[in-house]
Amino acid sequence: LKKNYYYFGRERQYKNIAPRIIVEKLLLDKKGDVPYDYKIYCFNGKAKILAVDKDRGKSTKARNWYDLDWDKKDIFWNTKGDDSIIEKPASFDKMIELSEKIAEKFLFLRVDWYILNDQLFIGELTLHPGSGFVPFLPKKWDKMLGDFLTLPL
Repeated sequence: LKKNYYYFGRERQYKNIAPRIIVEKLLLDKKGDVPYDYKIYCFNGKAKILAVDKDRGKSTKARNWYDLDWDKKDIFWNTKGDDSIIEKPASFDKMIELSEKIAEKFLFLRVDWYILNDQLFIGELTLHPGSGFVPFLPKKWDKMLGDFLTLPL
């Protein structure tokens, strides 16, 4: 409660937030595992790409990237990917629709989702993943993702 997260990454939205403890129900699937974490990257209110984290909390944790046609991409950011192809969820179109609705007034917003028993749960809304300091690899992805963004004049 003594830490001000603004001073870690200079993310302005954290500067004047009073510290609080928030307790949420732990979401676990039928096997007792944390469900996949779908991270929808929205630029100027439109979803463009997503990452899917699997096996959170395990040594096999991986983050795989997909475009909106569910074609796997060769991106590395903060967590290694693996050779698996994660099945496109039945609620994918709804997830994209809701992400874009939430992100419509933001230049950039990452909307994170969990799916449990066919129900969508928001995990996090992020304005600055990694405080903007973690590069995408291969290097071409920094430019390609940056090209998705249109800044106001």
